[in-house]
Amino acid sequence: MTTTPDIPRRTYGLTMLVGSLVAVLGAWAGSRLMGGTPAQAGTVAVALAIGSVAGFAPALLRVSPEYWGVVVLLSGAARALLVLGVCYGLAVKNPELAGRAISLPAVGGAVLMLALETTLAIRVLSRIEQRKAELKAAGATGRAE
Repeated sequence: MTTTPDIPRRTYGLTMLVGSLVAVLGAWAGSRLMGGTPAQAGTVAVALAIGSVAGFAPALLRVSPEYWGVVVLLSGAARALLVLGVCYGLAVKNPELAGRAISLPAVGGAVLMLALETTLAIRVLSRIEQRKAELKAAGATGRAE
């Protein structure tokens, strides 16, 4: 009998990979549609790609289910800071890259990733709590599932 529900790390990681790709491509397209140059669109894509690396921490780190939600929260905050930091750093280094065609698509991509990450984390944590309740009920009746 398993006493601690497992976290579906592979599913989480693959979903975040697909979400990251969609966010990077969407932010690049958004930058171009806003009149951004190819260099600006590339800056947005690079910033989101770098920031997306933080989103994989919950899939890679071995933490207990009790603390997994905290890791998801911290990785989301790290991603947002990385995206904004990379955009700012690149804009300071190349002032011609600065502008709305970088800021808005980068924030939009980061928000898209936050929404995906939050939805996925809620589903995983709900399943963990449901499994805990099932195990507790099975223990109270003396049955093992």
